[in-house]
Amino acid sequence: MKILLTGGNGLLGKCFAKEIRNSTHQLTIAGNHDLSNDAIKIDISNYAEAAAALDNKGYTHIINCAADREPDSCLQNPVRAYTINSAGVENLARIANNNKITLCHISTNYVFDGKNPPYREDAITCPVNVYGRSKLAGEQAAQTAAKHLILRIPALYRTDIHDPKNLVCTLEQKLSAGEGISFDNTDSRFYTLADEVAHAGLLLLEKEINGVVHLSAEERTTKAEFARIFARSRGYDANLITGMDKPAPAREKRPEDSNLSAEYFKSLCGYSFTGPTAAFSK
Repeated sequence: MKILLTGGNGLLGKCFAKEIRNSTHQLTIAGNHDLSNDAIKIDISNYAEAAAALDNKGYTHIINCAADREPDSCLQNPVRAYTINSAGVENLARIANNNKITLCHISTNYVFDGKNPPYREDAITCPVNVYGRSKLAGEQAAQTAAKHLILRIPALYRTDIHDPKNLVCTLEQKLSAGEGISFDNTDSRFYTLADEVAHAGLLLLEKEINGVVHLSAEERTTKAEFARIFARSRGYDANLITGMDKPAPAREKRPEDSNLSAEYFKSLCGYSFTGPTAAFSK
């Protein structure tokens, strides 16, 4: 496979880059702002710019990790959210069709409202915030590509405490300094290793799977509980983590429990994802 990876220097993008480089496939990393790691500049919301980089270049696959994935950021700037999360995907799908490329697009569990989990791939979508609606629009755009794979994922993390785009990097810095931290303790989260998502995504592409696939660990936590698991694994005082039992009033609404069923993935690949308790104990 000859792969163009957009958003290649984000949390998940870096994991995909590492996974692909450890394979026999060819890789080109693309980004719009972060051009480290030998990335070429492509603004996917600019059709002409994206087409110039992809047309007739022999690419077989696009993996799109480019996104505005912060709900509060999307609420504050919905135009930007739709430009990146939807219009950019529409451009990639059009280019994919013109060049017979498979488009792998990363979506989110936030396309669901959190009222009827666990969600299978055929569950009815009903996002409750701008982020979820913009990502759902991106899914619909990706589905216009004749060959497409849409990966819905929950909150991601890595065990690498040195990755600045990783939540545990911030946790390590604050906890090592003895600083207290307050996190949400209301919404259920299913934190999943970004490294394992990248491995699974590449495996599914190699198997030529099309359509929507859910990738998620099964361990249920809240953000505060996740932070305490990490704290204990590093020998820090878990009491430094304060759980907020009411959502912050100014934040964008989140689904309370958007658990993704990964049974279809397990039927395809035969394994499950590692939860944070097991990941941090290694």
